[in-house]
Amino acid sequence: MPAPDGSPDLTGTGTERPPHRSGLIRRHRILQQLSAIPHAASLVTLLAPAGYGKTTVLSQWAAQAADSFAWVTVEVADNDPVHLVRHIVRALRHLEPVPDEVLTSLASRNAPVREVLVPALLTWLGEHAGDRVLVLDDLDRLRNPASLGVVDALAHQLPPGWHLALASRTRPELPLGPLRRQRRYLELGAQDLSFSEQEASTVLAGAGIEVSDDGLQSLIRRTEAWPAGIYLAALSLRAGRDPSAATRITAAEAGLGDYFRDHVLAREDAESVRFLLRTAVLERMSGPLCDAVLKTTGSAARLMAMKNANLFVVPQDQHGQWYRYHQLFAELLLAELRTREPGAERELHRRAATWFSTQAMTEEAIEHALAGQDVATAARLTSMCAQPFANDGKIATVRRWIDAMGAAGPAAYPPLAVSAAWVCALEGEAAKAQHSVLTAENASFNGTPSDGSASLESGIRIIRGAMARLGIAQMLVDGRRAVELEPPGSLWHPIATWVLGSAELLHGDRERAIKAFERTAFLGRAEQEPAACLALAQLSLLAAETGQWAVAALHAGQAQDLIRGSRLEDHLASMPFYVASAMLATHEGDRESALLSLGHAIRLYSVRPTAVAFPWVAAQMAIAVGQVLLDLGDVAGARVKASEARLHLAGLASQGALREQLQHLTSEVIRHRRSAGMASAMTLTQGEMRVLRLLPTYLTLAEIAAQLGISRATVKNHVAAIYRKLQTPTRAETVRRARELGLLPA
Repeated sequence: MPAPDGSPDLTGTGTERPPHRSGLIRRHRILQQLSAIPHAASLVTLLAPAGYGKTTVLSQWAAQAADSFAWVTVEVADNDPVHLVRHIVRALRHLEPVPDEVLTSLASRNAPVREVLVPALLTWLGEHAGDRVLVLDDLDRLRNPASLGVVDALAHQLPPGWHLALASRTRPELPLGPLRRQRRYLELGAQDLSFSEQEASTVLAGAGIEVSDDGLQSLIRRTEAWPAGIYLAALSLRAGRDPSAATRITAAEAGLGDYFRDHVLAREDAESVRFLLRTAVLERMSGPLCDAVLKTTGSAARLMAMKNANLFVVPQDQHGQWYRYHQLFAELLLAELRTREPGAERELHRRAATWFSTQAMTEEAIEHALAGQDVATAARLTSMCAQPFANDGKIATVRRWIDAMGAAGPAAYPPLAVSAAWVCALEGEAAKAQHSVLTAENASFNGTPSDGSASLESGIRIIRGAMARLGIAQMLVDGRRAVELEPPGSLWHPIATWVLGSAELLHGDRERAIKAFERTAFLGRAEQEPAACLALAQLSLLAAETGQWAVAALHAGQAQDLIRGSRLEDHLASMPFYVASAMLATHEGDRESALLSLGHAIRLYSVRPTAVAFPWVAAQMAIAVGQVLLDLGDVAGARVKASEARLHLAGLASQGALREQLQHLTSEVIRHRRSAGMASAMTLTQGEMRVLRLLPTYLTLAEIAAQLGISRATVKNHVAAIYRKLQTPTRAETVRRARELGLLPA
């Protein structure tokens, strides 16, 4: 309002640079960027959520040349464009006296802003150029398009030598394209304003907190390098006197929750807060997902607006489809949801599970079903994806889901017990696998299992036959019944025929075994590549045993193509292929290739914990490897494999043809015992192989011992044996030689 003498009233607040406070981290890296701004650049924006130090950075920049900075802290009243222009003029008076014509134009409330006030202001700025900066802090308070129009005019028409610096939580609705194209625009976002390791370390040191490098890294990850989060965490750690807590800081720590409530949620309307709280159950968000979970519409536009408002929403792709919350913000929102709406979380998770399931995003569907305590859905989906996940190397994920459900999973969905049996068996836990089989046998289920098998009985027959815990005779019965139950074309038919073929072979009927394996190889290539690979390798081994080397090479080549095409090089199903390849290379006199293939086979045989749950597989492979070693003249290695096969066979109720094969290998070893040399690389025990697998790492012997759960002395003895058998003097040379032999992956 005009003063009594008719001049405009230019007194007021909001034109002082924030006072310097001791102890603040000097943002050298960002200040260097700001100080290097070209003379022609007219606009600098600092766009980031609360707590990223936007005001602090600008204040430190201004402190370098205080007489060149005019500071405006935007107020709600500045949504009146005249008030905003007057506010700017008040700030400029700290640099230069404002001329009478500008003061006169400001005296009239009715003066057109864009036509009179702004041109007068720009004219004055042009007359007082000289590498100066006008700061508009808290620009996100401006909502009126007319006031934003003033800022737009300044941004695009500032005279050379003037810079406009805007600090805002939200992206201002200004047409900045021309400035970008003319390279007159510098934008600093949350990533630029995040603390570096050095800055985070300085904050902790200033609070008297000493943390390890791991603790510092963990704190940075938890806070996502958010400056306010690191500062408040440091205060919390100082109060708690426990530096190790840096690795587990949460939003519930003192100060963090209050900061989010006071500086973020308090600025949002009730509808926005409800959206934030209810979507906090989601690890990642999209518009359609939020619509489904909240039973609403328009979520995609809301997410985009939240991102533009820098509301701790992090984009996850280039297309603006997927987002997530800053993890500490998400923790606070979830805690608030549990306080305000105690029963809502479970239902929200269940809706998310339904949506992810309909989108074939099974992994996320299961996670939400578990979080929503929907055990039946989680069990059904886990059973459906257990086999493909295990084939893709995600068996630990499936095991975690199964363990999370406990006995409630198979009780709610009995076919899950079959999946659990496979998972436990593949992880070498025979007792748990057998318990799961018994659980399935005692359950009642009349539907079609989600894993693609024909029935619960079929699934039981296949896993029970594959494990052969009741002996070879029962394995044959189970295999035949499984093939009857699984129609050709079903997902599990190839596995059923592989079990049957293996049972026929162990029972001594080679012709029936060959027919079953041929069926598995033919039908399994489309969806059951591991089973087809096993069958082709068996066909190669059987052909080699009868001297049909061309046929053996043909089947081995087909298996190799399947392994490469399906990326099964390190899959358990590839082990028989490597043995068959070694047998073919030995026949051709290629010793190096034979040893390399044997190395691959031994690596899979030794590091995969299948011997306990599938003793017939382990015995069969040990006998086959022993025979190849004997053909290569490695009598010591053959003797070791014969001993291992004998131990595996002890776990079978009946041994079938394996007994005769082992007796033959043993008699051959005895016959060649006089030519037995020293222990070779192929005689590494399973314990030695587990240690060898960790030698390429930087772990010390003590750390290897801790990871394997054995004593340091045992590790030291294993390492000495590995050096002796590989005939190498150092750790590095041992790793190199083990890779050459296929005992370690390249």
